Amino acid sequence: MENEVSSVENRKGRAWKRLGFTVIGLIVVGMLATFTIEKAKTVIEPAKRGVKTVFGEIVPKTYTPGLVWNYPFMENWGCRTLIFDISSQNYAYSYENVRTKDLQKITFDCAINIEPVDTTVHQLIDKFPGGYPEYKEKVLDNLVNSIVIALAGQTDVWLFVGKQNDIVQEAIEYIVDDNLTKQNFVRVSSVRLLGFKASDEFEKMVDETAQAKQGIILETYKADRSEQATRRAIEEAKQAYEFMANEAKKRGLELEFTAKYVQNPLIVQYEIAKAINRWNGDLTLPGTLTSMQRGGASPTVFPFLPLNLSGNTPPKTK
Repeated sequence: MENEVSSVENRKGRAWKRLGFTVIGLIVVGMLATFTIEKAKTVIEPAKRGVKTVFGEIVPKTYTPGLVWNYPFMENWGCRTLIFDISSQNYAYSYENVRTKDLQKITFDCAINIEPVDTTVHQLIDKFPGGYPEYKEKVLDNLVNSIVIALAGQTDVWLFVGKQNDIVQEAIEYIVDDNLTKQNFVRVSSVRLLGFKASDEFEKMVDETAQAKQGIILETYKADRSEQATRRAIEEAKQAYEFMANEAKKRGLELEFTAKYVQNPLIVQYEIAKAINRWNGDLTLPGTLTSMQRGGASPTVFPFLPLNLSGNTPPKTK
């Protein structure tokens, strides 16, 4: 009888041991599974995007907020998901002693707000492994600097004075964004010109001219000159646009863009220059449309080309 009781107790003991081992095994398996899942997943938060690599090759897709699954424990073999911030970025550029069309020297800052395109992050990383900082250094900085300095060199100093610099700001935003659209990695959301300062010689000349015109306040004189320069530039741009549009239409070519921008002479010049390059000799143009002239009755347009920067102080990026 005692042997039977002992046998039953032994069987119960073995059963409890097996149960204990099973529970421990399940716990270990659960912990390993949890650890593996944690290593395999990447959480992409709002305002961020993911770029996934498999054995070092970029997957042709930008991952949106949520979970992304990777091969666990394979980071050293190039299997991972990289996270990138796509919130807008503000950059500031400083320009000193830049010459305008009328050979005046001006100093100013240009603040530009950039928004990444959230669907092409993987393409940007494929070309620029360093991400947006590398893209800014290799592409954006050179583009902004060349456009700003070129526009300044094709603009009367009076268009930088007072509210009239809205025309220059709008043109910088339009032209920079138009060039960035070709790659479709980032877009321009806004541009502001700040801290404008003309040379001491220019300010002295303006002050003396205002004093010579008795009864005219200096600020009023500046505002009047600025408005006159703006009206003249807009009228010349309109004439040039209408002339080119008519000539193009006769030959079955197109010269069309948003009507809003016909009011901006710098954008008109840029678009006409683009059209001339696109037509590639299909339209023979009068010399007055391809060279800068002063005092002529005919509308004048010059291609938008970067200026020779000799003599200008290299811009500084903040």
